[in-house]
Amino acid sequence: MSNDFRTIGIDLATQFHRVPRPPPGRTAGQGAPPGRAAGQRPAGQTYPEDLREEIEELDAWLGPAVNWGVGRAAGGGPDAEAARTTLLGTFADLDLRLARSRYLLGDRLTEADVRLWVTLVRYDAGPNARRAINPGLDRFPHLWSYARRLYRLPAFRDTTDFATFTAPGATVPNWTSP
Repeated sequence: MSNDFRTIGIDLATQFHRVPRPPPGRTAGQGAPPGRAAGQRPAGQTYPEDLREEIEELDAWLGPAVNWGVGRAAGGGPDAEAARTTLLGTFADLDLRLARSRYLLGDRLTEADVRLWVTLVRYDAGPNARRAINPGLDRFPHLWSYARRLYRLPAFRDTTDFATFTAPGATVPNWTSP
């Protein structure tokens, strides 16, 4: 385990995936599969071996364009205008991608989704709170639907504290509407 922000999620996904979790609503002794303690299930796989190359390719694109680019896009000057153009173009590309796919890499939630989530959930409440970048994430209907779908998952919803990143006076979008 390291303290490198880029690899913490990978460490959690690859080093702790064998840590068993109790299934919802089950107690010990209710028919555990062979080799597993009763009442436990394996942790999720967000960095599966067969998708690692694609996850890293997405990160090479989304990291600069979205995750780091959003801060530059919210600023002023010629660099900000270029960052806004890149960010909004990337949002448009993601919107098209998510029109055909539940998650960034198909039907499987991966580290790529987790990395993008961190920026999407903060976007309209933080960097774009004054709508300096665009009128809002909801202008990209498939991307907005994807972000709200992630929020409905307990792992995302239960660990999101809007008070820690919402700009003063900003309105937090409705994350629970369908």
